[in-house]
Amino acid sequence: MARRGAAVLPACLAALCLCGALRWLAPQGGAFVPPQRLRSEAAAGAAAALLAAAAAGPMPAEAVTAKFSFFGFGDGYSDPYQANDADAISPYSQFSNPKDSIYKKGTDEIVERKKTQLNDSFGRLGKIPALLRVKAGEEVKSILTLQLYMMRANMEYLSGATDSAEFVKAREFFQDIADVGVGNRQKNWAFAEESYDKAMTALGEWKTMVRY
Repeated sequence: MARRGAAVLPACLAALCLCGALRWLAPQGGAFVPPQRLRSEAAAGAAAALLAAAAAGPMPAEAVTAKFSFFGFGDGYSDPYQANDADAISPYSQFSNPKDSIYKKGTDEIVERKKTQLNDSFGRLGKIPALLRVKAGEEVKSILTLQLYMMRANMEYLSGATDSAEFVKAREFFQDIADVGVGNRQKNWAFAEESYDKAMTALGEWKTMVRY
């Protein structure tokens, strides 16, 4: 309100000056002199126009402008980091603080679900020896293609860190399974069967290591 009053005051002074100027410029001789009423109305109209212009909007200094934050600090209107949580791990992270996350790595429910999926995959792998004996290469290829991706993801999850002994053992198992696929494609059935036996040995060791 103080700023708006300060803006109106100069307009009032300008209106008074305009009235004085009109009176001073009015001819004093015998020339035609506009009626007093017209001069008063003209002065009043000019004053009203000045007042309307002053009240039409805020002065530039009063207008709301964008305020920006630098390097994550500040509470400006245009601060992009204000959209982040107050307890985010970093002012630049759009993710919530993981301490209150619903998802917890290694929870019993998740582990059991992954074990259920792995049991299904292991059961399908158990059909491979019989298929190799009858040289059913397409069936072996189908099992490996459908199971390998999900099985790898689940085993790596249960193995923990990528530099752990459990993770290394899981990689050994998958290398042996890959060799089964190679022997199957080359119709080298003996090599495929040998690789399968090595894979099952590595799988048993992995299960012991992760307390499967």
